[in-house]
Amino acid sequence: MTKQYKRKDDAYDSAHDWLYEKGYEIIVVNKEPARALGFITGFHKKFQEQNIQINECGIDATCKFILLLYFLLLKIFSYINKLIHL
Repeated sequence: MTKQYKRKDDAYDSAHDWLYEKGYEIIVVNKEPARALGFITGFHKKFQEQNIQINECGIDATCKFILLLYFLLLKIFSYINKLIHL
């Protein structure tokens, strides 16, 4: 399975290359003072399709409940969107 994702020996560079190769929109590339990558996933597109505007959203990739969080946020924003447009 490692061969499927690993591009380089350095995990940061490997992740960057994999994201780029798969067509993710990389929006943050930091190597100093801490190494960090930011990228846009399908969540952003789904929110746009629902006419939901997100001003700030942080997701911890170590969270085991990421899909639950996504659907919860989608329901909340959908509900707020309906209230606004009553």
